[in-house]
Amino acid sequence: MDKPKAPLLWGAPDPSVFVKKCATKMLAALDGPIADVACGSGRNAFYLAGLGATVVALDRNLDQLRSLYGASRSRLKRRIRLQEIDFVTDPWPFGPLTLGGACLVHFLHQPLFRQLAMSIKPGGYLLIETMGSQGGNYVELPRERDLRRILGRSFALEIYEERHAGPAEVDAVAVRLLGRRR
Repeated sequence: MDKPKAPLLWGAPDPSVFVKKCATKMLAALDGPIADVACGSGRNAFYLAGLGATVVALDRNLDQLRSLYGASRSRLKRRIRLQEIDFVTDPWPFGPLTLGGACLVHFLHQPLFRQLAMSIKPGGYLLIETMGSQGGNYVELPRERDLRRILGRSFALEIYEERHAGPAEVDAVAVRLLGRRR
């Protein structure tokens, strides 16, 4: 896959390498906004907006993103909509077939998978990159083949990479996947 260059916002952190790797494919199939779920500083939202996507940047606290966003004179601001949401307690803000895609980088909340599958239009992409195996965060990672089993029903998994995480006796994996909505 090509790795396009995008005009980045001055001061914004670099986007995920995996998002950069998959961006061309995601945008080629785009039919609606991309939800950047748990967007943090907005690094991936700014990158995708710089490539021409409309992005909904979602997080429970958007203070860090607002400070970058508010200081920006960039045209990217017109392509990014901010929305605060607690993914555990708040209702999912998108209806059926309203998203062109979604990305979840370093955030994995499996109850969202059902809503994402419902909201992403056929042909749209879901990108997931779990956190790695730093410290004790392996306890939050899925088990081997879990995401393939759960998401394979709704998405054709074009990229699916697992890497063992944590102590040898633990069945936990870091995952990078790109799936196209069936």
